[in-house]
Amino acid sequence: MEEITKFRSEPKIVSQSEVDGILKKYDFFDEVENISGHGFNNEFVEETIRGEKIIIDKATELMWQQGGSKRLMSYEDAIKYINIINRSLYANYANWRLPTIEEGMSLVKPKEMLGILHIHPVFDRNQGVIWTSDFDSDKRHVWAVTFYGGGCISKTHDLNYSYVRAVRSV
Repeated sequence: MEEITKFRSEPKIVSQSEVDGILKKYDFFDEVENISGHGFNNEFVEETIRGEKIIIDKATELMWQQGGSKRLMSYEDAIKYINIINRSLYANYANWRLPTIEEGMSLVKPKEMLGILHIHPVFDRNQGVIWTSDFDSDKRHVWAVTFYGGGCISKTHDLNYSYVRAVRSV
């Protein structure tokens, strides 16, 4: 078995230069900031728990929603979404959260794999951009991961810009 990569799981304020460092450190693909990145070598396993499709990445020991929110939402609504799925024990767990930049970027592939999206086809194609838990250094923008082209972008937290794909540590 390959070595397990543990990414940061706690939210924090992350500057653009820190994002650039993260992209290089983990060789993540980003269509603007790290086009030569190879992407992370995931080891996905699909499961259904209590009728919910989830994806376990054995390379990171992270469990992901196969899909996520059905609509674009603001960051504040994304937090509400996480609270709702935790109260409802989504897939029998109450510790779902938004991913950090590292966790979200681990899903970005250097080429289109799901239609025009740079993500493994094991995931739902609806969530083309997902919120992370990390704020930009101006504290008004939140980092999001886009699978359209592939990369990490900073967006105003109060706009309905991204979807949620919740994650939890296994």
